[in-house]
Amino acid sequence: MISTDITGGSGTSQLLDLLTLVSNPAVYEAKVKALQASIAENKAYVEAVAPVSEIVAIRKQVGEEREQSRQEIAEARAEATKIKADAKAAAKVTMDKADKALADAQEQAAKLMAEAQKELADAKSATAALKAQTAAASAAEKAAQARANELAKMQSEAKAEFDAAQAERAALTAKIEAFAKGL
Repeated sequence: MISTDITGGSGTSQLLDLLTLVSNPAVYEAKVKALQASIAENKAYVEAVAPVSEIVAIRKQVGEEREQSRQEIAEARAEATKIKADAKAAAKVTMDKADKALADAQEQAAKLMAEAQKELADAKSATAALKAQTAAASAAEKAAQARANELAKMQSEAKAEFDAAQAERAALTAKIEAFAKGL
């Protein structure tokens, strides 16, 4: 409660109170010092109110910025989550394609391997048949050579017999001619 009495009492006449205060210098000086202390204290409060109001404004601004930062962080997290999900989906699609390509390549490789093994088996069979044919041809060549040698021998014997027959004919012809001359 604010006192309207200069002495702090509950007097009724302000003029009388003022005269009483001024007439007593010790009380007057004590009141002046108390008033000056009160003014200094109030001045400190007033000066403190300005920085406090600045602090309140700064707190309000920081609070708004913090809230904005929270929203931006939430948006960034949401976007990062979306990007991560999109990347996972893209990676899954890529992995699925790679798995399919690998499976196709393995299937194609298996087919080619089976064909190569069949061709190798065919080549081995053909090689074996060729070796058998070569052996048969070699045997046939040896048999033909033996037959040729036999025929050459027979031809040589036939020529010898022909030559002997020619010689005998010539001798007979000479004898016939000699007989015919002698007749």
